[in-house]
Amino acid sequence: MKRTPSRPPPDVPREELLKLYSELESAHRQLLEFARAENWEASAGLSARIEALTSRIATLDAGALLDEAGRASVREHIERTRALIGELRALAEPALVLNAEMLADNAQRSKIAGAYGA
Repeated sequence: MKRTPSRPPPDVPREELLKLYSELESAHRQLLEFARAENWEASAGLSARIEALTSRIATLDAGALLDEAGRASVREHIERTRALIGELRALAEPALVLNAEMLADNAQRSKIAGAYGA
């Protein structure tokens, strides 16, 4: 018995899925611009947007059957987004190391102050 591929429910909006992948890429591009400007507060504000987009994509992607052009478009968005994430990590790493050093320094000062009752 030959198995036919299951069809998604008719309400799965394929165009919305493609649009969401584009928005996710754009959000990461904006995040990279904030990181380049060392505007970490603004970049932190985008994380909720990225999380919401990722969640919506996961929901839609579970039932969407895309044609070859749609799959190609998704692959391109994912490749570009992964490249942006790589750049973001490279920019964020020094800031994370600096923050860790500052936290360790503050913890050491607190221990010293506590030892001397200050």
